[in-house]
Amino acid sequence: MFPSRKFRLGTTAVVYCAMLSFVGEYTFAEQRPERIASTHLCTDQLLMLLAEPKRIASLSYFASNPDMSMMAEAAKPYPVNHGLAEELVLQKPDLILTSQFGSPSILILKDLGYQVLSVPVALTVEDIRENIQTVAEAIGDPDRGREVVRQFDLELIQVSAPFNEPRPKMLNYEANGYTTGKRTLQSDILEMAGFTNLAVELGISGNQYLPLEALVMHPLDALMTASDYEQN
Repeated sequence: MFPSRKFRLGTTAVVYCAMLSFVGEYTFAEQRPERIASTHLCTDQLLMLLAEPKRIASLSYFASNPDMSMMAEAAKPYPVNHGLAEELVLQKPDLILTSQFGSPSILILKDLGYQVLSVPVALTVEDIRENIQTVAEAIGDPDRGREVVRQFDLELIQVSAPFNEPRPKMLNYEANGYTTGKRTLQSDILEMAGFTNLAVELGISGNQYLPLEALVMHPLDALMTASDYEQN
């Protein structure tokens, strides 16, 4: 059904695709935090990009898993946490980075007075730029944040495909028949890689269900699906 063609997605965009966008209640500390812990894979990678190694108190146990982390090798030297309050207390962080889906342990740590920055999933590439800078400010390194954003934009230019017409059509088709349309990071990546996202043409916004019957009614040049994950 689909032609045997290979398309190279921008590797920089893929590296950053799991990054997070800042929201939540956080009061920036007057003093720069010197022991920073991360309990989420995406904040792990942000922390490694933005902070000096000596300031990283620990990363989540996902950070060094090559099946999940784009920076698994870089994460190996750092201490590990499992998001548990008892282990994080022993690591004595003065800032904890986590996701919006923080565990009850994070609530306990907040109640104990620990500084916690909670962040939700980024929806667009622009969200990535904003959250890099926000996390950089939270850890007291705004200049480093601006440099990472600058490098990010330069690499995006290098890996983005030229906007030739007609552009090949691709669809991201996920488990249980869900696809990604407007206002999604997956759609931004497809566009930068030189594709037209069929889901956008169909008027889909965000993550929505697309019946297989509807999929086969529309010709595609390529179909993107998730690879199998084998837990070690």
